[in-house]
Amino acid sequence: MKQLARLIEIQIKELIRDPGVILWGIGFPVLMAWGLGLAFSSKPINIRSIAIVDNLNSKHSLINYVLNNTKEVASKVAQTRRFEQTIETRAYGTNKLNFYLATPVTAVQLLKRGIIVVLASEDSDGVKYEFDPRNQDAQITYFIARSMIENNLKEYALDKVQPIEVSGTRYVDFLIPGMVGMGIMMSCMWGISYSLIERRSKKLLRRLLATPMKRSYYLFSQIFTRMFMGFIEASILIAFSMYYFKLQINGSFLALFLTFLAGNWAFSGFSIFTASRTTSIDIGTGIINAVTTPMMVLSGVFFSYHNFPEWAQPVIKYLPLTILIDTLRRIILEGPDLISVSKEILILAIFGTLCFIAGLKIFKWY
Repeated sequence: MKQLARLIEIQIKELIRDPGVILWGIGFPVLMAWGLGLAFSSKPINIRSIAIVDNLNSKHSLINYVLNNTKEVASKVAQTRRFEQTIETRAYGTNKLNFYLATPVTAVQLLKRGIIVVLASEDSDGVKYEFDPRNQDAQITYFIARSMIENNLKEYALDKVQPIEVSGTRYVDFLIPGMVGMGIMMSCMWGISYSLIERRSKKLLRRLLATPMKRSYYLFSQIFTRMFMGFIEASILIAFSMYYFKLQINGSFLALFLTFLAGNWAFSGFSIFTASRTTSIDIGTGIINAVTTPMMVLSGVFFSYHNFPEWAQPVIKYLPLTILIDTLRRIILEGPDLISVSKEILILAIFGTLCFIAGLKIFKWY
């Protein structure tokens, strides 16, 4: 028993002395809980968003009724195209509703981007609500919005609920582009970064250095191989989604392909920069996780980053994964032309180039 106790003591000391254990076993779960809590449970008031498809200048404007016919507020709404109302319900507590005044086209665009979840419009004998009935957040938002609007809309006795049928407004349509973007990031970071760190730790890079090989060619071979594999992986995922989930690609395949290349190049360059110095697999794994996991949570893979506080959103928008996923969603769901997304493609390409140059400059071969 003394031997067993001594061995346990030795193992515990080894773990405690390893900073990676403290960081990833204790610190990282706390940071993850904090980040997700910031997005979903740390708000004193639940914030929900709804678009009102309405003509503000109409004599019987839906928004004027919602605002209790306050002309001063209605005039301000006409300029900002947005207003907020706080409502307290017995079932759902205190909620702040963000109302967006939008045309039908803009409202659908907001829905596809995950900014709003319900559309409300004036009907002949009531108010018509459109949303995805399989989306629980949309259902709750509908009940709260209906309660508030009906309190101010005494003229209308009826309301109409209609499942939204516009292509690209389902949750799965929102999810697939995020999965493609996440796949690109994970494929590059683990396929390139981890591979380089592992080979450096085993002294394999040192042997390659002794051969008549141009150093940059070896790194380019890693990038092109990963791009090829990533293209196959993304193609299979998209093809499966088109067949099984009836996903529709509304944009051009050329724009989609160039975005895919730019995203791969951005994360390939970032992967080389990330793996440029460390010789320890444990430390390298920690660095890769430190890069990929926060972006996976923040960048809107599984849920809209508009759930995070407004002060954090300007930072989140400029994360490379956020730019990639937002561009993929626009191409797949909204169908813009190549020129409309050329800025985002250029940003990703420049980011990858700068990271590649910096990584090559400081790259440690042994």
